[in-house]
Amino acid sequence: MNPFFNKTFHNPKHPQLASIEEHILGPTSKYMFIIPEYNGSFPGMFKGFIDASDVKKCFHNKKACLTGVAEGRAGNLRGMEHLTNIFNHMKMNVLHLKIPISQVHLMLDESGKLTNPEMIKLIETQIDLFMEF
Repeated sequence: MNPFFNKTFHNPKHPQLASIEEHILGPTSKYMFIIPEYNGSFPGMFKGFIDASDVKKCFHNKKACLTGVAEGRAGNLRGMEHLTNIFNHMKMNVLHLKIPISQVHLMLDESGKLTNPEMIKLIETQIDLFMEF
């Protein structure tokens, strides 16, 4: 198990997490999250990371953009809505355009590059909106 996620993760705070908060999360004003579907939501390790962080310092009054990815049909819609509710509770503002990418494995070429022109255009629109957000 990663020593980052253990009983000492919260108290005292793990030095690696403290460094991430100080150098990355604290100064960041906007987050773009690519959220994989995991058991109908998003990975629990990500929730654990959020819970262990100083929510006020790292997330309050900041902005988030969400894109869901899944091999199934819904593109992690449920996970993005779940995360939106959590972020709203944490006083984060979430961009209205959330993109569910379904059957993501069919949209990638051999090197893992996205090849679907409609999806590429939608992602570019999301990025443009997020830059203005």
